[in-house]
Amino acid sequence: MMLRVARTPIIVVVTTGWLVPLFFSISSLLAWCQAEASPVVYGTERTLNSFPFLHFSQQTLTIAGFWCLLSLTVWTVILIRRRSG
Repeated sequence: MMLRVARTPIIVVVTTGWLVPLFFSISSLLAWCQAEASPVVYGTERTLNSFPFLHFSQQTLTIAGFWCLLSLTVWTVILIRRRSG
């Protein structure tokens, strides 16, 4: 019983945790759009080093992708075990 209680929060974190890095990735990308594209659109062009925004967005999107694959793998294993036995 104790193992089942301890396993449930782990499964919840593995299943939904990938949304946090995805949120950070989208937020960083939108911040880049606001900082880089907005001055060009409104004619107040200024130079900005936007690579940290894009690099962070890429890293967090990669983490979210791998985490999502891990989540799918965990659920696939759980469903295969339930069907087989």
